[in-house]
Amino acid sequence: MATGAKLEELGGDLFHPGLGLVVLLAIQVLNLYKPPGMTRYGRRKQDEQRREQAAQRTTPVP
Repeated sequence: MATGAKLEELGGDLFHPGLGLVVLLAIQVLNLYKPPGMTRYGRRKQDEQRREQAAQRTTPVP
């Protein structure tokens, strides 16, 4: 049976794994959560593709 002194010693041993678990749970939440809409990078790439397509349509074919 664990005495009071032994339980206090476990406190230091439980802190690091507990903190690791919190970090892993935070990562999991961020992996599941996706904000609505598109990122600035995605919007920029989409605009570039639209500009390229528009330029191809307006360029006369010889």
